[in-house]
Amino acid sequence: MIDINPELVTIAMLGGILVFVMLGYPLAIVVGGMAIVMGIIMFGPQIALEVIYHRVFGLLNNYIIMAAPGFIFMGIMLGYSGITEKMFAAMYLWLSGFRGGLAIITVLIGTVLAATVGIIGASVTALTIIALPAM
Repeated sequence: MIDINPELVTIAMLGGILVFVMLGYPLAIVVGGMAIVMGIIMFGPQIALEVIYHRVFGLLNNYIIMAAPGFIFMGIMLGYSGITEKMFAAMYLWLSGFRGGLAIITVLIGTVLAATVGIIGASVTALTIIALPAM
C-alpha cells in the first residue's frame, strides 16, 4: 500500500485517460484499466483484485441490471412495430394547435421511450429518426 496525495492520483488518472484515449483505445476500457492499475498501485494487488471481485459479483446480483435485457428487447419491439410513429402521429393531431406543440410531443414521447427502453441512446436515436423530418 502506497500513500499518495489525492491530487497526484487525480493528475495521474486524468493524464493516463487522456493519453490512452488519444492513442485510440475505447474510453470504457481506458477508465476501467486506469481504475484497476491505480487500485493495484495504491492498495496492493490482493486488496484491489478482491474489491473488483466483490463489485462485479454485486453487479451481477443487482435485479435492476438483470432487467436490462428486457428493457432493450422492449425498445427494439417498439421500434420495429411502428408504435412510436403511430404515437407521434396521434400526439401531433392533438397538440398541433399549440405553439411549440411539436417540441412538446417530442419531449413527451422521449419520456415514454426513455422509461420503456431504459437506454437513453436508443430513445434519442428513435426520436431523431421520427421527429427530425417533421421539425
